[in-house]
Amino acid sequence: MVNPTPEELAYTFWSIHPRDVPDPVGMPDGFRGGFRAWFYAQEIRRLMYQADYLIWSNQHRAWWKANSMGYTVDIIHAGIYSHAATVDICTGANITYSGKKPPDELPVRIADLPAPIAARFKTREDQQDG
Repeated sequence: MVNPTPEELAYTFWSIHPRDVPDPVGMPDGFRGGFRAWFYAQEIRRLMYQADYLIWSNQHRAWWKANSMGYTVDIIHAGIYSHAATVDICTGANITYSGKKPPDELPVRIADLPAPIAARFKTREDQQDG
């Protein structure tokens, strides 16, 4: 499930029978909510940190490169970032956003790109950041 909606996540979690939840390897003793809650937290964390975003800079009119190491006008050289890293970067860059002009930095999901461009990112595991 790539970038599921909250409804899809809720249904997925609701529909998992406790006997089908994998063994809670690594679950801390006394985890609040038990092994099922721990499993859900792990899945949410996995989805939040999967790298599937690019960052467009309106300020530089270019894409962020991997590891926040500059900018490129060629989208194929753009860095791939996790949702969490993208939120941190864009929130920090847009701290003074007033709504009177476009935000300086924008997150762009790879899944939202035109299919031929998005397909080129499928093999770019080496450039993931965050």
